[in-house]
Amino acid sequence: MLESLVRYAERRGLGPDPCFEAKHVKWAIVLDPDGKFKGITPLGDPEDKRWKGKLFSRVPRTPNNELQSGGKSHFLADAATTVLPEPTSP
Repeated sequence: MLESLVRYAERRGLGPDPCFEAKHVKWAIVLDPDGKFKGITPLGDPEDKRWKGKLFSRVPRTPNNELQSGGKSHFLADAATTVLPEPTSP
């Protein structure tokens, strides 16, 4: 039902949802059905000099003032240095 309401609003030009924004994502973390890490895959061709990744039209938006307060990141789409732990020395 919610999907139908979204389509209706889009057809009527009721404006974008301020809680979402479009964002290019270059890499995806791949997990198996049990949530175990399987690898990292590019979303597009990293060899292409104009490569921006895949455009997702509705990514949850986190305002910059919230990000600058520290300890917060974009939801589901952020830099690898934010999402992944720092490697430790053996």
